[in-house]
Amino acid sequence: MNPAAPVTSARTGPPYRRPMPAPRMPRVALVAVLLITVQLVVRVVLAFGGYFYWDDLILVGRAGTGGLLSPSYLFDDHDGHVMPGAFLVAGAIIRVAPLVWTGPAISLVVLQLLESLALLRALYVISSWRPVLLIPLTFALFTPLAVPGFAWWAAALNSLPMLAALAWVCADAILLVRTGNHRYAVTGVLVYLGGLLFFEKAAVIPFVSFAVAALQCHVRGDRSALATVWRAGVRLWTPSLALTVGWVALYLAVVDQRRWSSDLSMTWDLLCRSVTHGIVPALAGGPWDWARWAPASPWARW
Repeated sequence: MNPAAPVTSARTGPPYRRPMPAPRMPRVALVAVLLITVQLVVRVVLAFGGYFYWDDLILVGRAGTGGLLSPSYLFDDHDGHVMPGAFLVAGAIIRVAPLVWTGPAISLVVLQLLESLALLRALYVISSWRPVLLIPLTFALFTPLAVPGFAWWAAALNSLPMLAALAWVCADAILLVRTGNHRYAVTGVLVYLGGLLFFEKAAVIPFVSFAVAALQCHVRGDRSALATVWRAGVRLWTPSLALTVGWVALYLAVVDQRRWSSDLSMTWDLLCRSVTHGIVPALAGGPWDWARWAPASPWARW
């Protein structure tokens, strides 16, 4: 009896392998994208249902007074604000279509998208794709506190770039401390400068970012979190502080300081009213009551 012939195959080459399936986006990431999409739909309705109001018209008027890149225009003292980036964006939009609301409305939606994505990045850096990420994200996307600073174009040109820069630099600070990668120091400083160009109150960004990075180290068990964050992030903190000092000097040179007040009692009253007539009712979704000054349209009186 002849032995069976060996089994052969015409196929040559490496063993057959099934193609690797494409990586799936985590469910938390999908929910986060869905939340941002829903928020943008709401913001589109709000933006395109609005119109120029108060300081918006001042921006429109100033856009036609000089060259778009002239220092006298970009560094004008706007009621105590130094905001060359906001002036540049507003001037470019107005020069394309003066007194047409479509351009400002589009800019509101774009800025809101950038701010939301920067926030999502920061939350991901802090907590990864854990479900707990959705709690602060949902609050930030849908809180009534964010609506006034969005619907008013002049205010949004200040606040939205600042908030986007704040979220981005916080994430960069954590990543710099965690990885030591120099590029996070570079991008952090550049984004911080971008925030300052739109709103001088962005000067708080380095201090908030340092606090967030230190808290992140502390909850991970580092008992010397402050020293760790300073040493690991000195390439971010040193140029940021130098930039802050320079911007403060520029602010003092541009802004009319005669309008400032040293009345401490008035400052305390303003601080109290900002809580009782601003933050508290806004958390509930609206003002305590509404007022109307003829011939103006109704407006919120906190």
